[in-house]
Amino acid sequence: MIWEREYFLLHSVLNVFIATLVFIFSWDCFSAQWAFRARENYESVETSKSSQSFSGLSSSIQFGYEEPFKYFYGIGIQPGLGRFTESKGSPSFILGEEFRLYQIGSDIKYFPMEDVRLFLRNTVFYSLVKTKTSVDNVGGVGGSVGVGWEFWLYDLFSLAPEAGFKLTHLRTDETLSTFYISLGLHFYHFKINQPRHNQIDKVSSSK
Repeated sequence: MIWEREYFLLHSVLNVFIATLVFIFSWDCFSAQWAFRARENYESVETSKSSQSFSGLSSSIQFGYEEPFKYFYGIGIQPGLGRFTESKGSPSFILGEEFRLYQIGSDIKYFPMEDVRLFLRNTVFYSLVKTKTSVDNVGGVGGSVGVGWEFWLYDLFSLAPEAGFKLTHLRTDETLSTFYISLGLHFYHFKINQPRHNQIDKVSSSK
């Protein structure tokens, strides 16, 4: 039953992503472009049943359709780089003392205010927890919300610190509550220290 819910949610996420891409391409998003994004994350994880605490570093990659300084909509992947080690509690039968985390799902980033560098992020994902216990792999579904700010450093790139919360429900009925902080490095092919309407004009004229 749990696996059926996971499949339904993952299938729904993919359908929403495909439908949104169709909408985007059918509309005149003159300044939008395909983009890769990458982030380095520090995550602190609390478990619901076993009362364990884990922490560790992870990397994530995003690929999607972006209108600069307005939105990003795509797929996010956490490929299991880095590991989470136990910092508090007794090793459980399911998670043990450490694990690696793999995730894939939708990733939406949105700037809610014109010419303000504040952004919001929302994700829905499928997770695979790879442990060193006899359980080996544990699947589940979850989502996250985050908030961040982009700091322009030079003409062509910015740093984007972010903080947020993730909730993951595993098929073993264990729930992972995660607080994360991350840092993204974003490259653009126009000067970001100009007003936003000039930036968009540059993107449009470069196509």
